[in-house]
Amino acid sequence: VNDDVAQASVADARMEEGNSGAADMDFTVTLSAAGDLEVTVAYATADGSAAAGTDYQAASGELRFAPGETELTVSVPVLGDTTPEGDETFTLTLSSPSNAELGRTTAATGTIVDDDVANSRAQALKASLAGFGRALTLDAVDAISGRFRETPATRGSQLVLGGSPFGQRGALSADQFAPWDHDFGGTELARPMASHHQISLGDFLQRSSFNLTLAAPSTEDGEGGAGGAGGAGEEQGRNLSLWGRASSGRFSGEPLTGLSSDGEVVTGYLGMDARFGERLLAGVALAHSKGDIRYGIADFAGDLDLSLTSVLPYVNFQSNEKLRLWSVVGVGWGEAKFRDAVGQAETQGTLDLGLRMAAFGANQALITWRNVDLELKSDAFVMLLAGEPKEGEAQPEIKARAQGIRLALAGRKELMASEQGRLEANLELGGRWDGGDAQTGAGTEVGGGLDYRHAGLGLGIAVQGQYLLSHKAQSFEEKGVSLTLEFDPGVRGQGFSMALRPAWGAYPGGVGELWNNEALLGIGGTGQDAGPGAASERLDLEWGWAFGLRGGNGQLRLQGALSHHGAGQRHYRLGGSLDRPGRTRGRGRGSLELTRQEWQGESSHGLLIMWEHMR
Repeated sequence: VNDDVAQASVADARMEEGNSGAADMDFTVTLSAAGDLEVTVAYATADGSAAAGTDYQAASGELRFAPGETELTVSVPVLGDTTPEGDETFTLTLSSPSNAELGRTTAATGTIVDDDVANSRAQALKASLAGFGRALTLDAVDAISGRFRETPATRGSQLVLGGSPFGQRGALSADQFAPWDHDFGGTELARPMASHHQISLGDFLQRSSFNLTLAAPSTEDGEGGAGGAGGAGEEQGRNLSLWGRASSGRFSGEPLTGLSSDGEVVTGYLGMDARFGERLLAGVALAHSKGDIRYGIADFAGDLDLSLTSVLPYVNFQSNEKLRLWSVVGVGWGEAKFRDAVGQAETQGTLDLGLRMAAFGANQALITWRNVDLELKSDAFVMLLAGEPKEGEAQPEIKARAQGIRLALAGRKELMASEQGRLEANLELGGRWDGGDAQTGAGTEVGGGLDYRHAGLGLGIAVQGQYLLSHKAQSFEEKGVSLTLEFDPGVRGQGFSMALRPAWGAYPGGVGELWNNEALLGIGGTGQDAGPGAASERLDLEWGWAFGLRGGNGQLRLQGALSHHGAGQRHYRLGGSLDRPGRTRGRGRGSLELTRQEWQGESSHGLLIMWEHMR
């Protein structure tokens, strides 16, 4: 009696799915020992998460081992596609052996490895980045081109780029509040960028700020704020204008077949421009954009959180009474975090973003018809938004492009006019063409809004909306709304004044650090992020009121400030300053300031008394 019976077993198998056609997945069936007799064993496939006819072709039959043979192969065709479905499985089971018996592994798992997820992720991220970049570029074009219609000057505003101040000082003296510089009789001791020194974009932001001051600058002799009318100080003050804008927009559609992408983009702007003569206007804006985008292909879905900061220099040239030519360029940097999943498999990653964009346009005044001023507007733009994976992450580099052309007929009508203010309505209808990695093709859009300006208050408020009426990409939808504020109070150094200064990064050292109360008070530890001075986002709000003394003998200012830091710090300042001209020559300036700082449940208080005499 032969008691050496062979045992039949089958091993697991796996292979990549492929994009089309069919490819065999091979299962190996083995006998534990060679025999003198022929051995047969039956096999059949069964569905798991993979479905026969869709993901693979069902197979069944019988294997025959010749005497002495111990290994045979069962081939099951796997069907390729481009749909991201995640890894899927089916089983191959042995049964009914003859001249043998079943071993321990009579059922094997076949794993179809989905090779479409990585490709689908790259496509989804590319299309989503292109849609985000196009939305913020078009919004920037609308925001900045709106500056060229009318630019009321903001007196006493100041722009600090990379530590270098530009413009005039207003009723709020920067020596009291600005952390980067100190003013000794008009002599700047700021730390400007040397012409030979290379500065990173991060350092540039750390040393940049925008000041909003609702008061005119003093004249050079220090008396313009309290006495006299007009003068050089007043004329110089009208050269500068500071503006702010907040906008929100949404888009949705299918940039690629089967790919859905929809999101929201919110952007805030702070900008300053200067007029040179009657024809040329130049300026720069700092924009910060947030995006939230959702994407999906079949069972593959994810979301993308974006944050991008950009610097946008611009210029406008009035060629003649009816034709304006303008241009804007931009560079930005930020971060995008994505999270997507297919079934139970979830992937997360981070991309470092870099933006490059350029736009140009022309506005041609046409005619006035029934008290409506008609204008022809045109613009074109190109945009590249590149995303590089963080170090150590195995994600592909993404380069998303978008470009477009727009042509619109715009009308503007005055609804109300008085000595103090006026209200205008505007409406425009135009066509557009979009190209790049998001939705492409031609479409039509409509926009309109209201613009109110009060001469007495020096206040301008504009509300604008846009809507995409139709597009060749039928699923493409886009809409947005914006609010713009402008100030031109027209006062001469007296009255209410305010400053709003966003900043990113730590305070610099040097003279700026000397007058930084955080350094003087020294709260916190010495770790890299343990206390004040660590790199963080910061928002400073400052306000004040200036009074002229009798007989033009100087000016008294009461002022306060609130500073909120991203690291959870709060800084309060309250005080006043007195600026008086000398009896013979020079002038004197004194200040008294109380401070309170809160950080990690602790607080400290300080008193600063200062007097300067300048000749």
